[in-house]
Amino acid sequence: STLLGRRDVSFLGMMSGVLYISTSLLTMSSAVPRAKGWLPYEPGGEFVWTQFMFSLNLIAIFGVAVLSGQLAERLIRSERQLATATRDLADYRLFNDRIIESMRSGLVTTDLGCHIVTFNRAAEEITGYRASDVRGANVFTIFGDIEKQIEVGLESIRTRTRLPRFDIGCRTADAREIHLGFSV
Repeated sequence: STLLGRRDVSFLGMMSGVLYISTSLLTMSSAVPRAKGWLPYEPGGEFVWTQFMFSLNLIAIFGVAVLSGQLAERLIRSERQLATATRDLADYRLFNDRIIESMRSGLVTTDLGCHIVTFNRAAEEITGYRASDVRGANVFTIFGDIEKQIEVGLESIRTRTRLPRFDIGCRTADAREIHLGFSV
């Protein structure tokens, strides 16, 4: 079902059923010998059990074919949805990147481990660091000890109070001392 579509899986199930019926009929008619140690079919009590098992196996073959066909259909539908979602995500990411890059204020975003994720063009101009050089670096290596300010900013977000503005001294990439105002 992962390789074929619903139609092909149904055809494969039908062919499996036909082959099973053919093999069973040829074996029951003794045209094809039974496996070693198995007695030949004789009408009577065992024949009813054989018919029951034959029918049960045939139902199982067709049941698996139907379920596999549905699985194939769902897989194709999921792949289409995933492709659409991937395209949408790429579009949103591109749109987001354009907005971030067009901002006149420096914008630095970090993950929860305080590693830099985003460092826009304005942040590059202000600090002298290139985004490609600082991406993944710890924010404290660029902006110094701002852990207390980050915690105060996060607490104001949690309590939904006004975001405080902070001032810090910072060294640029060329070792100049600058003063930055920022909020978290």
